[in-house]
Amino acid sequence: MYCTKIFLFCTLLLFVLQTLAGQSLMQILDEVETENAIDIETLIRSYIPSPIPLKKISPDSVSQLWFLTALQMKQLKAVLQTQSLQTLTYPTLAKTLNMPIEQVELIFELPDDFFDRLSHRARFKNNQNGTCKEQKFEFTRNNTTARVTLEQDAGEKQLNDFSSAYLGVNYFEKNLSVVLGDFTVQSATGLVYAGPFSAPILSHPRTAAKFHSTKIRPYRSITENLAFRGLALNLNKKRFQVLSFYSSAKRDAQVNESGFVVSRPISGLHVSEAEQGKKDALGENTTGIFAELKRIKNFQLGTSLTHTRYSYKIIPADLERQHFHFNGEWKSTWSLYSQFVIPPADMVFFSEIGRLNNGAHAEIVGFKKSAAQKTLSILLWQATPDFESDYGTLPNKQLGETSNTSGFYFGFYLGNHWGKFIFSIQREKTPWRTYLFPQPVEKQTFIFHFEKRLLRKLNFNSRLKVSTRPQIAEILPNTLQLRGNIINNPSTSSIYLKTDYQISSNCDYRFRFDFARTSKTVPNSYQGWAQMHQFKFRFLDKYRFQIRYSLFTIEDYLSRIYQIDYRFPDLLQPIPLSGLGRRFILGYQFKIFYIKLAGYFIREKKQDEQAENQWGVQFNFSK
Repeated sequence: MYCTKIFLFCTLLLFVLQTLAGQSLMQILDEVETENAIDIETLIRSYIPSPIPLKKISPDSVSQLWFLTALQMKQLKAVLQTQSLQTLTYPTLAKTLNMPIEQVELIFELPDDFFDRLSHRARFKNNQNGTCKEQKFEFTRNNTTARVTLEQDAGEKQLNDFSSAYLGVNYFEKNLSVVLGDFTVQSATGLVYAGPFSAPILSHPRTAAKFHSTKIRPYRSITENLAFRGLALNLNKKRFQVLSFYSSAKRDAQVNESGFVVSRPISGLHVSEAEQGKKDALGENTTGIFAELKRIKNFQLGTSLTHTRYSYKIIPADLERQHFHFNGEWKSTWSLYSQFVIPPADMVFFSEIGRLNNGAHAEIVGFKKSAAQKTLSILLWQATPDFESDYGTLPNKQLGETSNTSGFYFGFYLGNHWGKFIFSIQREKTPWRTYLFPQPVEKQTFIFHFEKRLLRKLNFNSRLKVSTRPQIAEILPNTLQLRGNIINNPSTSSIYLKTDYQISSNCDYRFRFDFARTSKTVPNSYQGWAQMHQFKFRFLDKYRFQIRYSLFTIEDYLSRIYQIDYRFPDLLQPIPLSGLGRRFILGYQFKIFYIKLAGYFIREKKQDEQAENQWGVQFNFSK
């Protein structure tokens, strides 16, 4: 059996090395490796900042839409050649691209797409911890949007344990935007202000090197402690842009008997008495202003200055060993960012520098060269250990993860008649010793990816990913760690083989095989494999069903395998596979007049453990 696994792994490895890689947006969504629920809208906006006007897309330029598969490009080109844009609707476009209409509405903008819309979404998710409830109300009229969200996690007592609302209005052909309520700010590379969904995910060279003009993002997520709450104004002209905001928000915090904040949890859970006591305990007042000169002779230059004051002084619980953490009652953040574009060669150079009032700093420099079917991206970044930006992030990190890292990324994409290919290298290092990182940590990640439509209805996709670290690290005694230690760092490698076959216009089949291996000198290495079979059915453009069955044998959590579950049309929920067992998922969606109903049922059974059941249902009324 062991020899069979080795033979299969080597065969797949040789195949992948002979045919390197590429990705569409659907593949990127499928490969996000995190254990947090992901709102589709915020994730797509991190790759496609605003809807693409369909009237600006000609049949010959469809190939520039990197986020579509080869079949989707072919089908969209045929529609643009045969149908008038004035008669094209979102349902027709969704059927053409075989994509959920919720995603189509986020990606494309149809001509004269201005109409009144009233919607209400009720969502319920149940697991072994209880039922999570969410209510969302939204109204859109021409250039005005209003939204209210209420959310209650499993075990919490009140439906409005988390509440969020905003009112957004655009004036003068969207040259002036006003947002009142909860919002985020997205600017440049995301080093200081990354918007709703962190920084670029380094899975595709086309989107790894990203630079955005400053935008106000109305807050749409249910992740707590990450949004501003106040008023924002954005004046956006052809040659310049000015954005200013004021926020007065409450954050979860633990305040000790002396009146000092010793920890700031961000989970948003308020089940136990201790968690309830930390809710909204810390006041945060922030004022900020951004100014940009926009592409004067292909050059864009911008700067920002923000000041934040807290209601309590923040002192980490173990200040002596965590002395790099923020300490004080206020802080000021300044940033300078620029972008230079060379249009004939499709070359972009960009950079961003962030500084705190205590002297801490961070920098990102990037380069991207793009053509119709080629992209080269390079990123360099560095942050000192005391640089803490609550709303910024470094590449491939989560919000707030901006300190004590230096990194490098190189990615190359090529598309031709043989398929789509990607090769990337990422290297990260934590060069400064802190309490959380008592030794320098080095990590290298290599990715090979390939996507190819083999037959008219068969699409093939594969990926090889290898992450390595120094196997043995000897840590000598120091002021942060009084006793020496030897750390045995793991190296992981994973490979998957995925095929999508369109059985008919109403049925798709997917097969996926994963193999993962984690090696350590002591103890022995851990291995894991999983196979997945999935059917998707569509009837009358109103009814959709999904059946997925997975078998997995994973020896250790270090070798876990991620499989993205589309719990709802607008929600991704990655739950890693580990242990020995099987997982069954049934999903459904259908529409009756103005009501969309979606739901799922999950049953997972592991060896020597009780079966776990989960279910969820979502009602979406839209008129």
